[in-house]
Amino acid sequence: MKIECPKCHTGGKLDPTRVPDGGANIRCPSCGAVFFVQKPADAQAPPIEPSAAIAPPPSPETTPGKPLGAAIGGTRPQDSFNLTGSLPQINADPDTDSSGTASGSSRRAAARSNVASGRSSNAWKVKNATGMVYDFPDTQSVRSWLEGRSSHKDLLLSNDDGDSWKPAPEISDLAGIEPRGFRTSSMRLSDSMQQAAVAAGALSAAEAEAQVEEYRTEAAKAAATRATEEVERTKERAEAEARTAVEAEEAAKIDKAAQKRKKKKKKERPPKSKRMRDHDAAMARSKRNFRVASGVVFFLAMAAAGLFLRQAEVRQTLPDSVAGEQLAWVIDALNGGAIDMASAEVEQHFVPGSLEGAGNGDVGRGARLILNELRFWHDTYPYYQFDRLLGRTTDTYLEAQLDTSVGEAGVVGLEVESDPPHRIVSLWIRPLEL
Repeated sequence: MKIECPKCHTGGKLDPTRVPDGGANIRCPSCGAVFFVQKPADAQAPPIEPSAAIAPPPSPETTPGKPLGAAIGGTRPQDSFNLTGSLPQINADPDTDSSGTASGSSRRAAARSNVASGRSSNAWKVKNATGMVYDFPDTQSVRSWLEGRSSHKDLLLSNDDGDSWKPAPEISDLAGIEPRGFRTSSMRLSDSMQQAAVAAGALSAAEAEAQVEEYRTEAAKAAATRATEEVERTKERAEAEARTAVEAEEAAKIDKAAQKRKKKKKKERPPKSKRMRDHDAAMARSKRNFRVASGVVFFLAMAAAGLFLRQAEVRQTLPDSVAGEQLAWVIDALNGGAIDMASAEVEQHFVPGSLEGAGNGDVGRGARLILNELRFWHDTYPYYQFDRLLGRTTDTYLEAQLDTSVGEAGVVGLEVESDPPHRIVSLWIRPLEL
């Protein structure tokens, strides 16, 4: 029957009579992958008659442990598969429990299968910590496999078909076997190829052993090199940490010395004379006065900003009419605008007839009288704010209530001409009558 590794697709041939009825796990010599092989349906062995205690010995072509390369003749070693050679065969007993340990009935069935297939009575079983069981045809095969392991921890061996298990150090036939330690996948593959080559006769045992020793020497050199490099790296890290610690200690010493010099210099400073003390006191007073003046200026600036905002608010709440525009001018004059105002500006906002009536026929005198009236009300109440409209209101006539800075209220009334430029015809200011 033809078989092929599902991982590296290395092909080969296998005698179906060497495969147990329940199938077997085969390790590929090229990549080391383990895969399951089952006997074809047309090659099932006939059932053993009860009278046949032991099957006849197998032919030389199917002797257990003989490489398939020799059986098929001319096949390259790397294209053949070893079912029972030095590489382990995973127990494929269908009666194995979930932990990987075969039950008593399965071990007895395997024993009968071994007898029927001509397996040697020196066959070994190896069980790892997970319960997986490996089968070996003879002592030499299990010794070679143990020598290739990196560790023998948690491995149990049996030479009585799994009835009793012991660790390797407690078995006299396996005494003196030591694990090789870490081995790379390329070294394991080379050992597998060498075993296949020795089995096919392409390489002698001595040459194969020499190659194995060469691999071991190279691995030991590589491990020693890695260890040396790690020691060097550790040494460099330690030196760098030591240098950092020394530098930090030196910096701390320098800082401490500078602080000490600073304190010493402060202690050695001579006492100040009376003139210097007076100068320092004057500077302190100047700084204090400057802070007070700065506070006053800041307060005044905030007050002015508040006044400006309040005036802006007044402008926003005045009625949108020609009379409302003239009322805004009057409120600005009452809030201090009249102090620096000229009489000519008053003449621009009043009709000439009103000014002549106020000044007994003199427009300039009438403008001055109205300006003095506005200044008087500003001196009486420095701040006015529009509150609300009173009574009848039109585009040319209104009466408004103004709130003062002292909490009192007044009334301002005015009438403007209906035609542009809508100057004031009459104006009156009086306290609010409660």
